[in-house]
Amino acid sequence: MERILDLAKTEHVSKGMIASTAIQALFLVAMAIVADWGLARWTHQIQSEILSQLRSDYEIDITKDETPPPPPPADYTAPPAVVVRPEIPPPPPYDLPPPPPPEPISRAHEWGLNLHLDGAAFGHGAGHAGMGGAGAGLRFKPNRRFGIETDVDITGGTDYQGASRTETAFTINGLLFLNPRSRAQFYILAGFGWSGANVSGGSTNGSYGSGSGGGQYTYFGGQLGGGLELRLCRALALNADVRGFIRTRVDSAAQSQPEFVDAYGRSTNTSGGALFTGGMTIYF
Repeated sequence: MERILDLAKTEHVSKGMIASTAIQALFLVAMAIVADWGLARWTHQIQSEILSQLRSDYEIDITKDETPPPPPPADYTAPPAVVVRPEIPPPPPYDLPPPPPPEPISRAHEWGLNLHLDGAAFGHGAGHAGMGGAGAGLRFKPNRRFGIETDVDITGGTDYQGASRTETAFTINGLLFLNPRSRAQFYILAGFGWSGANVSGGSTNGSYGSGSGGGQYTYFGGQLGGGLELRLCRALALNADVRGFIRTRVDSAAQSQPEFVDAYGRSTNTSGGALFTGGMTIYF
């Protein structure tokens, strides 16, 4: 019987401990709920105070959740892109350089051998005066524009007084070419020279030597003229010119036996005329 009572006491004690433990657990849960509710309320109050302070200090509206931007309209179309480029002035017109001038047909400096025919006119005196002949010359051109030429000419015919005459002349001339780069080149010449003449017969208006019907004369004079040279190629050219000349006798008998004496006894040893030449020049 005592044993049964002990078991009953033990069972009663166990049930009391279980009930006490359950009550303690419920108390702890209730305390945890109260503490969590109090902490949440306190946190919310602190956040409200902070937001209010920020609003008053910075005058901004701060909300807990930011409102997203409104969506674009359904029919929205982006405007076309416009590219603005700075205005660039057009480049200046470009002119092509002119073509180089054609190469001159003459060399920069050259030598030439001139061969020509002569015709001399003295006017009309006692008869139909006129002389013809041929000559040769050596020409040197230090540049295209300027040249020097020495000539030897032999002519014969009838002179102003109707006498038969042959002459040998030596002349030195300077030549100035006006358009040296052209194929047809105009030139001016000027120079001086000497000549010797053999004269026979003729009018009694003149005196020729010692009265033997003839004589020998020596002249010095100058000439001036112009002409045209046609360059066929670098090595060959055709020439034609006219030269007016004036000269006087320089031999020992010039004073005692003048060449020209008119019917009034007036005398002179000065004469002049025109010389026409035409020929070719071989350049090298």
